[in-house]
Amino acid sequence: MQYFHFERLIKKYSTEFEVTIPTKGGYVDGEYVKGEAVQRTLTGAILDIDEKKIRNSNGTLTTKDKQLYMTSELADDLTNVRVVYDGKVYSVEDEKENRQFTGFCAYILTYVSAFGKEAE
Repeated sequence: MQYFHFERLIKKYSTEFEVTIPTKGGYVDGEYVKGEAVQRTLTGAILDIDEKKIRNSNGTLTTKDKQLYMTSELADDLTNVRVVYDGKVYSVEDEKENRQFTGFCAYILTYVSAFGKEAE
């Protein structure tokens, strides 16, 4: 049972972004074959992190980091998943998945770089 229906609110503030999801490699005829990276265009609400949350994160969050809200799961394994939004690259650091109660998935996006430049 959902306590509140957030789908309409998430759709209202949603925007498109690119996501790169690496696939797992495997062994073929005894030799390891590296997995491919799959790129997809998805939609979700990407918001700035408020100052209170940054102060309470003990320095793990910055003003460059974002929050992502989606009505579906981003990926099963979030290791090395990259999100490109507004010309900036983010890694997916944290997932707050309680979709059975809220109807959405929330992720913390940590700033990595802008167009290939390393984070300062």
